[in-house]
Amino acid sequence: MHCSIYLWSWSRTKAQRPDKKDRTVGAVVLAELQWANTEIPYLALNTCPGRAYIVCGDDKGRLWTYHVSNLQKNSLHTGKPILPTQVLEWLTPVRKDHGQLEGPSINSVAMDPELNFLVALSDKNMVIVWKREESS
Repeated sequence: MHCSIYLWSWSRTKAQRPDKKDRTVGAVVLAELQWANTEIPYLALNTCPGRAYIVCGDDKGRLWTYHVSNLQKNSLHTGKPILPTQVLEWLTPVRKDHGQLEGPSINSVAMDPELNFLVALSDKNMVIVWKREESS
């Protein structure tokens, strides 16, 4: 609903002294990532820590990928969200005698530790697998 994903530090947030009245603390935000403009209140997000990658699905079947190896040059210094590294579009399958299927919401995303494969599951019980190829 904010068109952003906020990355925050659990340890730095937890280390703060809570407000004495309501015992709240402000989240220590590390970065803001540009994301889909949607009213859907959930994220299908996953990470590949070894490769410093974050992938998040949206309600149009897209996968927003972010290579976040260097958060020191993050969006908080520039005031602008970090753009996705790549947005992968869901292929539009066609059912015989029924036409094209609309873009699904992504319910789950998974990656292997080496980021060779990216798998997404949709709300229409469809799975798509991407295989990374090294470019020359």
